[in-house]
Amino acid sequence: MAEDTDDHLFEEIEEDLRAERYAKLWKRYGKFVIAGFVFLIIGVAGFKGWQTYDQKVRAEQSNQFAAATKLLAEKKSNEAQKLFAALSIALERAVWLRQELAHFSPK
Repeated sequence: MAEDTDDHLFEEIEEDLRAERYAKLWKRYGKFVIAGFVFLIIGVAGFKGWQTYDQKVRAEQSNQFAAATKLLAEKKSNEAQKLFAALSIALERAVWLRQELAHFSPK
């Protein structure tokens, strides 16, 4: 019976020491863990926002291309040329931006 009490006492002491150790670790590194999660959430939100924006722009460019192609089929070449020219400028900007962003990505 005395051994059971001693074992139980030692287990409680070990549990308290373990809890103190974890509390010290959290006090020391908790702010870094929280900052890491905040940066992770901001990074994912930014990435998803960029994806949504990119899809929207691509859909607009696709619609513009379809409209220009339709005008070309209807023999309205001057109007189609204007739409193709505007689309070309937008695509050149997109290609340039992707090339500039590629410089920042790890290789």
